[in-house]
Amino acid sequence: MKAQIKSTLIQIVVGAAVVVFGLMALNKFVPAFTLFPKESDGIEQQESEVEKMTDIQEATPDDIPQDDDFSDLELEEEESTAPTTSFPQSTRPNTAYSADKRLKANNLGFVVPREIMRDAKTKITTNFYNEFCERNIPGYQKEIKLFFALKKDDLAEAILFFAVKTPRMTYFFKPQGKDNLLKIQNNFANGSHKVEYGYVLKNDVNKREIPFYSRSCLVTVSD
Repeated sequence: MKAQIKSTLIQIVVGAAVVVFGLMALNKFVPAFTLFPKESDGIEQQESEVEKMTDIQEATPDDIPQDDDFSDLELEEEESTAPTTSFPQSTRPNTAYSADKRLKANNLGFVVPREIMRDAKTKITTNFYNEFCERNIPGYQKEIKLFFALKKDDLAEAILFFAVKTPRMTYFFKPQGKDNLLKIQNNFANGSHKVEYGYVLKNDVNKREIPFYSRSCLVTVSD
C-alpha cells in the first residue's frame, strides 16, 4: 500500500514538472498579449498619435491629397485684362443653357441657373484675357458676340456655368475650355447698354451669398 502511494506521488511530481517545463518552453515561442494595457502603454500610444498628427501638420501641401479647391482662382481685384479688337474665327460658340435647366453642382445636387443668378452678387474677375466685346452694333445685326480666354486652364473645370446679364434678360452657357465665345440676341433699342459677362463656380452655389465673377462692357446700338 505504501509502495502504491509512493508511486502515485512520484507520478504527480513528474507530471507537474513536465507541465512547468512545457509552459516555460512555450512562452519562448508564443508572443505575449496584454488584454488590458498598463497606463504607461496608453500614454505611449497617445504620444505616438500626437507625433503622427504633428507629421501631418508639418507636411507640405504636395504631400497631402487635396480635394477640389479652386479658391486660388477667385481673384476679385479689378485690373486690365487685355481687351482685343478681334478673336479667332475658328472658335466655336459655347452651348447655350435654358434658364430653367437643372445643373449638377458639387455636393449640392441639381440647381437652376436662373435661381442662382437671382441672388448672386457681382464681383470683378481678372481671370479673363484677350477679351472681345462688340461695342458698336448696327440695329439690324441679330447677335452680339462676347469672346474671352481663361488665364487658368483648370478654371473651366471649376465653373458651373457662364452667364451674360443685360438690362432685359440673362443668358446661360456651358464652359468649354480656354477659349469661350458667347452669343446673345441683339434685342436692344438704339443707345448704349451695359452688358455683364462672367461665371459662377461649382463650389460657391451652396454659399449664402453666391459670387458672380464678371466683367462688363458698354454696347452701343444704332441704325
